[in-house]
Amino acid sequence: MASSLTLGVFLLSALATVHCGTVKVWGLKGSGLNGDAAGNQPDCYVRVFCAGKDGGQTYIIDNNRNPSWNSVFTFSKVAQSGAILKLEVWDKDLKYNDHLGTCSHSISPGTHWGQCSMKKGSLSYSYSFE
Repeated sequence: MASSLTLGVFLLSALATVHCGTVKVWGLKGSGLNGDAAGNQPDCYVRVFCAGKDGGQTYIIDNNRNPSWNSVFTFSKVAQSGAILKLEVWDKDLKYNDHLGTCSHSISPGTHWGQCSMKKGSLSYSYSFE
């Protein structure tokens, strides 16, 4: 009995190892993003999440509707099936930051380029899953 339990635990561990990988996100670029309702240019940054893990955020680019960040985000031990990449674009303000939009994408193996629409403008990005 104990040997079949040990074998079962070994098989589950092997399956978990086989179905995990590393996700890298880079090449974040905004286009035509709007700031506040008064039409001020946004001070943008992007928050990056993958498989429910918070990867942090880019640095803030001031007064730019078309920002481009050279930040790279890495998520290790990401399960292949059902993992969601989520990118939130924000405008930094003195009192409250404005949420400009969110991209959500189900990841797949390989290297990919994506783009999504915000309330006004868009965000493009690249990611790899290996």
